Amino acid sequence: MIPAEAREALGIAPGDKVLIMKKPDMPGLVVAKFESLRMLLDEMSAGLDAVNAEQPAEAADED
Repeated sequence: MIPAEAREALGIAPGDKVLIMKKPDMPGLVVAKFESLRMLLDEMSAGLDAVNAEQPAEAADED
């Protein structure tokens, strides 16, 4: 059960999917809304795609 204060701070509503993670070498837990993680991963993926799209042009300039 997630305390009400934490749910309010994280914007977690009834029915929201959450991911609870723990890093093995550190104390504590990380609680994140699934949708928030999906958005973060989508942004990271778009950033990687942009960098990857720039690489061929840079490699051609070096030749």
